[in-house]
Amino acid sequence: MLFENDDDRSNEERIADRVKQWLADKNKHREFKKMSEQNTVDYAICCGRSITGFLECKQRTFSSDQYDSVLIDLTKMISLLEFASWSTVPVWLAVCYSDDRLFVYRIGNKMREDIREVRWLERRDPRWPFDNKPVVLLNRQHFIAVR
Repeated sequence: MLFENDDDRSNEERIADRVKQWLADKNKHREFKKMSEQNTVDYAICCGRSITGFLECKQRTFSSDQYDSVLIDLTKMISLLEFASWSTVPVWLAVCYSDDRLFVYRIGNKMREDIREVRWLERRDPRWPFDNKPVVLLNRQHFIAVR
């Protein structure tokens, strides 16, 4: 993300640590390597030198029961879909809420069925003028709850 700050990076690290533990609980011990800010995803998931997946992390400032959809920037979604289309390994989206609930979703070719709506986001208090933009709403019922 071009406008990442220290809080964003800290949230990403915390989310990645939780996904790492979730995988370890499934006996899949992985190392998460932070990607540069110019990349589409936040982390490469590695087993030794082999990449076994990619992870994009999102932190939300509201509780998980406030909405039944997951909102993501349309441009980010297109980038994730493009990334997943050429990748031979899974691309995951992890979303953590203010109530500390974490959900993961595998980006893939059946994703269109999971899209509830594409709409214009009009933030009440945008940080930047371009914070108002097209977004995708994904059905959260297709996400996996992680602890």
